[in-house]
Amino acid sequence: MESGKILADTSIIIEHLRMLDKVNSTFSIHLKSFKIYLSSVTIFELYCGATEKRKKNDIETLCRFTDILNIDKTTSEIAGSIYIELKNKGFTIGTEDLLIASSALQYDLPVLTLNRKHFKIVKNIKLI
Repeated sequence: MESGKILADTSIIIEHLRMLDKVNSTFSIHLKSFKIYLSSVTIFELYCGATEKRKKNDIETLCRFTDILNIDKTTSEIAGSIYIELKNKGFTIGTEDLLIASSALQYDLPVLTLNRKHFKIVKNIKLI
């Protein structure tokens, strides 16, 4: 795991965007100590909820403070393996969380999330 780098889940960003006092959001607090990455899946999820110009502007602002990890063939391979492993154990998680977890494993980054239960069933995932 790379020191000082984390992958923020969509739940962290949504919390930040909804808070009036953004300085005290989980995102802002961790931004002081870590380089924060976002998955392109998180950007997709945010745009799905961006029904107003202000919300789209908020997403663009966030993108300036983070690096975006795109989904590639390796991410897809990891996601497929996790999917099969979980399915064989009788578990499932949503596609978006599966891809975010796969990015975290691919880049050896811990996941900062408010939805620990969505990720903790993924083998070798590191959660903050």
